[in-house]
Amino acid sequence: MGMKSIRLESGTVSMIGSGAGSILCLEGSLWVTARGCRGDILLPKGERLDIRGLSRVCVQAFGTSTVACLDRVRNRPQNVLTWLSARIASKRSATSSFSY
Repeated sequence: MGMKSIRLESGTVSMIGSGAGSILCLEGSLWVTARGCRGDILLPKGERLDIRGLSRVCVQAFGTSTVACLDRVRNRPQNVLTWLSARIASKRSATSSFSY
């Protein structure tokens, strides 16, 4: 498939930041909850969820599951861990360049 993704074992919880445009369940099923969302969502294999405008998105795997994070700007697959690492690095560099 050529898509970068992360595999979650049963019961594993992962937080997805606000930079993602959507998430895609490639395998298994995911329970998704987020601040700004009226209720929880069960995302089965093959389904995609738009998470733009939501904050504190929490994903939990029901059984072994695979999730891909799609970049909101280009709407392309992006590995969740790569995205989180880049986000943290950008916040660190913004903080370190701040002067009083």
